[in-house]
Amino acid sequence: MRFKRGFSALLLAVAVVALDRATKHWAMRALAQPVVAIEGVLRWRYCENTGAAFSALSGSGTVVLVLSAVLLAVLAAYLLFRPRIPWGAQLCLWAVVAGGASNLFDRLAWGFVVDFIEPLFVSFAVFNVADCFIVLGVLGAALTVLLDREGAK
Repeated sequence: MRFKRGFSALLLAVAVVALDRATKHWAMRALAQPVVAIEGVLRWRYCENTGAAFSALSGSGTVVLVLSAVLLAVLAAYLLFRPRIPWGAQLCLWAVVAGGASNLFDRLAWGFVVDFIEPLFVSFAVFNVADCFIVLGVLGAALTVLLDREGAK
């Protein structure tokens, strides 16, 4: 059973990284100018983010790089050696690790993270597919743990 779960988590992580890498490659090649995807809702706009999530700590490349690497290593180690959390939460957290790893690849390769998804209906940061998996993974893990605790009562 543990092998099947480990393989599922690995498959999810590979899929997240592959999707993120492919979309960033597309953005770097195709988005010399912004493109409206859905009028008033969504635009594709290539950006180079030198900071952390939502451009926080912009310009602090080395700090963000080291902090990202350490946080990823800690989360991955926790998932590998403390698997006594609900399986759904583990999968969600592996999605977080995969998204973080793909963004870390950008930082190591180029010194910035490629962002290209820009919501137009609200003033918000430009982000990427990895960011989506990071945010949804954290929310999914929290929800899974909360529901698991409620079910245990």
